[in-house]
Amino acid sequence: MRQLDAGDTLVVPSLDRCGRSLQDPINMVAELRGRGIGFTSLHEKPDTTPGGWLVFHVFGTSWAWAYHPAV
Repeated sequence: MRQLDAGDTLVVPSLDRCGRSLQDPINMVAELRGRGIGFTSLHEKPDTTPGGWLVFHVFGTSWAWAYHPAV
């Protein structure tokens, strides 16, 4: 990610490739946004509207649950 510059967009196949916990992709996207870098996931396709960020978090939550199901 160090090679990305403002105006670039990071494209990932799916949110589950962005970390091992829900917080990992949230932190990554926050860092990218702070640097002026876009983000998109080919599977979940989040956008930058409030509704898009809601979808981002809902998918992230379900993804995190799949890795760490409640006992």
